[in-house]
Amino acid sequence: MNISTLDSVLEAPTRTERRHDLDALRAATMLLGILLHSLMSFIPAGWIVQDSQAGGWASVFVQAIHGFRMPLFFLLSGFFTAMLWRERGLKSLISNRIRRILLPLSIGLFTIVPAVWVVSSIASRPNTTQQTDLAKADQVGAQSAAVTAEKSAAGIQMLEAAMRGNDDEVARLLASGVNVNFADDRGSTSLLVASLFGHSDVAKRLVEAGADPSMRNADNTRAADTLIVPWGVTKFWADWLKVEIERSQVAAGRLVIADLLGEKIQLHPSMTAAEGSLELSGVGWMLFYFPVFHHLWFLWFLCWLVPAFVICVRIGNYFNIQPPVTWLTASNWKFAWIIPVTALMQLPMAGFGPDTSAGLLPMPAVLLYYSIFFGFGALYFDSHRTEVHRPHQWWMLLVVAFALMFPLAMQLQTTSGLPARLAFVTCAATFAWLMSFGLLEAFRKYLSHPSSAIRYVADSSYWLYLVHIPLVIYLQYFVKDWTVTAWVKVPLLCLLTFGILIVTYQWFVRYTAIGTLLNGRRVRPNAVNSA
Repeated sequence: MNISTLDSVLEAPTRTERRHDLDALRAATMLLGILLHSLMSFIPAGWIVQDSQAGGWASVFVQAIHGFRMPLFFLLSGFFTAMLWRERGLKSLISNRIRRILLPLSIGLFTIVPAVWVVSSIASRPNTTQQTDLAKADQVGAQSAAVTAEKSAAGIQMLEAAMRGNDDEVARLLASGVNVNFADDRGSTSLLVASLFGHSDVAKRLVEAGADPSMRNADNTRAADTLIVPWGVTKFWADWLKVEIERSQVAAGRLVIADLLGEKIQLHPSMTAAEGSLELSGVGWMLFYFPVFHHLWFLWFLCWLVPAFVICVRIGNYFNIQPPVTWLTASNWKFAWIIPVTALMQLPMAGFGPDTSAGLLPMPAVLLYYSIFFGFGALYFDSHRTEVHRPHQWWMLLVVAFALMFPLAMQLQTTSGLPARLAFVTCAATFAWLMSFGLLEAFRKYLSHPSSAIRYVADSSYWLYLVHIPLVIYLQYFVKDWTVTAWVKVPLLCLLTFGILIVTYQWFVRYTAIGTLLNGRRVRPNAVNSA
């Protein structure tokens, strides 16, 4: 059957049996997002809240979830997009996606995203002890304002000198008694700015003078965290602050500073690109990197991928292109092409799993990466009926993914050289696909039958994921200083978030216009009984 014939579904829709297992799996990817973001405050860097029980263990869990969760989500999105096209046609598909994706995204930009910024601002405030110390300092400062102002001016001078790599000036100011850990009103220290711009001589002098590398600024960033910042971000700040830098010098300096601080890092791939390569600065950086959409970026990506799907269908229809042979998606031969292609798309990315792209313009490599999963999901819809299923293999796929591919990728992540890099992205891509197919088979085996409870959770998961971030950040801020073990805090954060939001879903969303927008109209049970 060719594309032209299939396009006739506009006049003669073809109904597909509801895939309860995939509804449940899509909900699982959403709910895993709550777990992932609850874990973020326990990573030693990179999140607005820093928990007192933070440790390296958390980043292992986060990377394991991040390595497959969103790729699997986009695979399922492609599947359901193709299903909707086959059942209702392109016009209905476009109308549905405008209602279920574009409208929620547009509303979220003016409600949910601002709420994230507001709660993040609250969570970044000093804790009670710090506020008390600041109050005492203000009382003392009233008696010595002139001395404080003079010290502050000297501290700012040292920050400026460290920023520009002026080692002699830093040495002079340290000798004059300037506090080596002086921080500006954003909490940035001389060591942090020297590390960002790769000034290794300055960083060495500051560390020898007693600079504290664990100090964090208002963005919860340590000096070591700046060593993995992409070149585009580094260049943006350099241009903004009028600091002259060269990519190769910054990269070399950062490696020296990493050794100095005892950190094992992997430079962002953009740091080792040729000097003449395309560089982003100013407006370009803002378009690609400023987090306009925050965690709603996945909806924005679908706003690109769905139109691309429609265009592909129209092109196929116009040129009468036959669908690809089913063995490309419905047999084990699929791994021979999807893993190399996925690994190639991941080469420009820094860490395990895909980069995050929340800017107004999606980063091309990230969009292409997810388009592979989305496109495969769309092709998989046509072939899943003819696929030879091996339900007993689901656990084998998951074991190989977690016991072999994940630890091997973690080991290769910090190694240098093209062969090691290729091996790393291949392991990461294999992990994502093995996890995806393993979970597809597991959910098909155990959750294929209708269940009102699972359907309820599946319906609610969209709402829960859209609005969970502000609540998660606030709860993290509330418990961050508790001395309770993280193994109690993390489940507590997840349960509180889920419990509070499921109540809001039942009371304010499920049977309202919001619920209709997200999942279609739902009728209250008592209304059905009375009818």
